[in-house]
Amino acid sequence: MRYSDFETYASDLQPWMHTLFNEVRMLMSTFTEITEKMRYNTPFFDAGGKMMCYLGSFKKKRFVLAFVNGNLMKDEAGILKAEHNQTQVRHWEFFENRAYDTELLVEYIAEAIQLNLNLQEPQHVTTRKKGKR
Repeated sequence: MRYSDFETYASDLQPWMHTLFNEVRMLMSTFTEITEKMRYNTPFFDAGGKMMCYLGSFKKKRFVLAFVNGNLMKDEAGILKAEHNQTQVRHWEFFENRAYDTELLVEYIAEAIQLNLNLQEPQHVTTRKKGKR
């Protein structure tokens, strides 16, 4: 099925995933730096106009918030997982009837925003002028 927007995507999810989808989306909406965009038939959240993370379900058993540059995040709580063959993306996995730490999730989202914005800053290149010393 092709999804035209976040609502259509969410309507196809298992009931517990639909609830979680709305909770995560609501958390994302509290950050002014974040915008929503459908890409690759998947709901993405951008920061600074660049992909930051996306939501997805896998085999109707787990739901993930995938951080595009998750490999660069601190992940001090050891929450983020990588699928085999993934070098950059890291997932926060959610499962049915398993609570998650909302405050910690907000911290991870804030870190991802800052990381995304920092990665977009122009790299300062130092050049040495030719000539006499």
